[in-house]
Amino acid sequence: MKRNLSALKKHIKGTRMKEKTKVVLLGGSNSIAVNGLQKGLRQENIELTNLALGGTDNLQNLFELVHSKNQKVLSEADFIVIETNINDSYMIPQGFNLQTIGRNFCWLCEKLYQFNKKVIFLILPFVYDNLSLNALLKSKANYYGFNVVDIHEQYKKWGLLQFYNTTDAYHQIYALMCLVGQRIIESFDEFKSPKPRMGCAEDLPDFAILSPVECMGAESLTPIHYGNSTYQETTYKITKNNAIQFPEEMEGYAVVGVKIWNLGLVRKNSVSFVLSNQKSKVVKTILDGHLLVHTLDSILEIDGQSYFRINTENEPMTESSVWLHKDRQIYPDIDSTNVVCFYLARGGKWNYEIPYNVEVQVESEYDFSHILPNFKAIKEIIEEYCIRMDKVKFAPLQKQIQTLQSQSGSATARLQSHLAYKLGNAMILNSKSLWGMIRLPYVLSYIKESHRIEQQQYQERIKKNPKLKLPPLESYADYKEAIQIKNYTSYKLGEGLIAANRAGGGGQYCFICSKPLWLKSVG
Repeated sequence: MKRNLSALKKHIKGTRMKEKTKVVLLGGSNSIAVNGLQKGLRQENIELTNLALGGTDNLQNLFELVHSKNQKVLSEADFIVIETNINDSYMIPQGFNLQTIGRNFCWLCEKLYQFNKKVIFLILPFVYDNLSLNALLKSKANYYGFNVVDIHEQYKKWGLLQFYNTTDAYHQIYALMCLVGQRIIESFDEFKSPKPRMGCAEDLPDFAILSPVECMGAESLTPIHYGNSTYQETTYKITKNNAIQFPEEMEGYAVVGVKIWNLGLVRKNSVSFVLSNQKSKVVKTILDGHLLVHTLDSILEIDGQSYFRINTENEPMTESSVWLHKDRQIYPDIDSTNVVCFYLARGGKWNYEIPYNVEVQVESEYDFSHILPNFKAIKEIIEEYCIRMDKVKFAPLQKQIQTLQSQSGSATARLQSHLAYKLGNAMILNSKSLWGMIRLPYVLSYIKESHRIEQQQYQERIKKNPKLKLPPLESYADYKEAIQIKNYTSYKLGEGLIAANRAGGGGQYCFICSKPLWLKSVG
């Protein structure tokens, strides 16, 4: 009996050890990058569900929490890791109202809190980070008891924002983000649960997700299934000939976003659509074929005459879209769009106070920025590596420069490489014999053609690498002595021949054949 009980205990212990920690990841493209954050989170003992979507603000994250298909994975999750600040901050200079982005973020935080999970908010480094949205995030983290890992503040503290900005302000170095993911996994036992509810719950709107096929006039719509290694969606192609009307049961809801996937289109392509009711309309133009959620900056309430249609009359945009400011009016070249769904909201609280341009500190108990790697030390490692490797990488270039310098490493050598000097020198050398005079025209022709090729090759080299351009003659140590070469007989003879050649009409031959005139100067 005791042996059986011992075996049972071992079995239970082994089963528990094999159980994986379940993590849900929400965010933008920094959470999608294969070798970035999600790679760091995908450890052997972790079961990761990635619900992130690039190029979209926090509204997408909110409706991933709302969507019925995600309820099981969310209810079973141990942690929710989320980042929104880069895409949210980006929307403001794109023409979106701070109040709209802030309101959606407040909805997101309340919805996150309702799942009663440990939430870890990442604040990613962003040179255009919005101070008000940053303060809102931290104030909500303090209110709900969300854990915060503030990479942006660490970069600011050590002056690293510009260094790590590289050529892409919107995406962090993947290897660094992978390290951050690993540190989060290592620190799971330290993260705090949300605070107990203080007072009444926020009055959230009733959220709904509406498929185009549920709309009136959808009979002519054909479902198109799109998928890749990350997403699987069913879209419905809406053309200029088949506007759809929102159903009667959705009256009173407001459209807050549209999810669209125009797979196959490129950035230069654009399509414009109109959302309208009896009183107003919203006109948006969208670029590219990526799967994106287009947040509405305006509140468009569904009534008995609410439609979604293609903008066939080139009506001007009334508000911005992802990657497209409303002031940049363009003419669409595509007359259809593939809609996945509409995001709707009704009732509840819509007006929130946004902390304008104030700084908020995360409560120390929930501030986990100390788990981050030492980014300052990593910067110093990168810099030292570059210093060492620059010698190796630039060795071929230095060799080219040295070759050129050896060929013309002094002002004297440079002037002696001038065409005038080479021509004049050849004239003097070949003037000493009859045979030399006979072959002189051929020698001069060869020198001229060789010089032309050398100059052409030099121009091609400096076009590819401007660093190979030779310095000014004045910069050489022997410049004062070398400049006297221009007074040499050989140089002046060459200049005379070049001038005669430019004059044309056989002048160059007359110059060469007038031997007594120039030979006299040779002595």
